[in-house]
Amino acid sequence: MDILSDQSLRMLYFIEVAVLSLAMLLSLAVVRSRFGKILIAIRDREDRVRFSGYDTAHMKAFVFACGALLASVGGAFFTLQVGLIAPSVIGVVASVEMVIYAAVGGRMSVPGAVVGALLIGFLKSYLSEAFPEGWLYFLGGVFILVVWVMPNGLAGLIEQWSSRRRSEVA
Repeated sequence: MDILSDQSLRMLYFIEVAVLSLAMLLSLAVVRSRFGKILIAIRDREDRVRFSGYDTAHMKAFVFACGALLASVGGAFFTLQVGLIAPSVIGVVASVEMVIYAAVGGRMSVPGAVVGALLIGFLKSYLSEAFPEGWLYFLGGVFILVVWVMPNGLAGLIEQWSSRRRSEVA
């Protein structure tokens, strides 16, 4: 079977959705576990965690390795979906885009980061065709707007909205 046929690409899409869902579930399980609480503490005050007797260097190295594993799986799927990979695809713009994905969705939220990636990816696809010269300006503007107005991204905005609704109901 041809890997570039519509049927193969459709099947690959469903496999990618399943792997993404599994990665999200595993990430949420880690964040909500005791280990995840320690990682959050390392993010907030690493010196206190180190003084509590934890080896923060090993924990950060493990999380970095887990991130590298997820990135390699994503890169493999990207190559299968697009059909090729070239050094020109990887660069500063791609790295900044990934930071913006997390910022838009919410850097404290696993589902938020996925939603941010889907939203910015869709906008990139649409706007880079409609306005090829202005796409990068739009991307920079979105990043500045999110950092300035919504520092916790869309997930933080939804959290604020739902907490207001709960307080109004109560």
